[in-house]
Amino acid sequence: YDNDGNQLSYLRQDWDGSDWVNDYQRFYTYDVDGNRLSTLRQNWENNIWVNFTLFTSTFDTNGYQLSQLYQNWDGNDWVSSWQFFYTYNSDGNLISVLLQDWNSNTWVNLGLDTYTYDTNDNQLNMLSQYWNDSTWVMLHQYTYTYDSDGNMLSELWQSWDGSDWVNDYQR
Repeated sequence: YDNDGNQLSYLRQDWDGSDWVNDYQRFYTYDVDGNRLSTLRQNWENNIWVNFTLFTSTFDTNGYQLSQLYQNWDGNDWVSSWQFFYTYNSDGNLISVLLQDWNSNTWVNLGLDTYTYDTNDNQLNMLSQYWNDSTWVMLHQYTYTYDSDGNMLSELWQSWDGSDWVNDYQR
C-alpha cells in the first residue's frame, strides 16, 4: 500500500501440498486523487512472471470514471479486447455505459446501458440494449419505484421479446 492507503500490489499463491507456489500477481497505479488508473495482471509460468491482462481507466476532474480499456498480452504486445465509456448527468448520476469490442482492427458497438432518475436522484430505470449491425436492439430493463422517503418499494425486471416487454421477476 502507498501512503494514501491505495493497494499497489497483490500476490496470490496456491498450496501444492508442501509449499506455497506463485499463481498470479497484480500491480495497481493511481492518480493524485486516488482513482485507479491501471491494473496489470501477470501469471506465473515456467518460473517467470508473464504479462496477462491490463486494465486502464480515465477519470474527469470530478473523479467520475470516463473510460476503461481491457487488453490482453499476446506475448509481444498489448492487444485491445474491449472498452467501456461512461457518461453522467449534472448531478453526477451515471446515465450511460457503452461497451465496444475490438474486432478486425476497429471498435464495434456491443452493448449500451442507459439510466434515468427522478428529481431526488433515485434511479427509475436501467435499459440494456445490444448492437445489431447498425441499430440498438432492446434486451432487458429494470424499473424501480420509491416511497416519499426515497426507500425503494419495487424492482421489476423485464425482457424484450421483439415487440413488447415481458415480465421476468419483481421484488
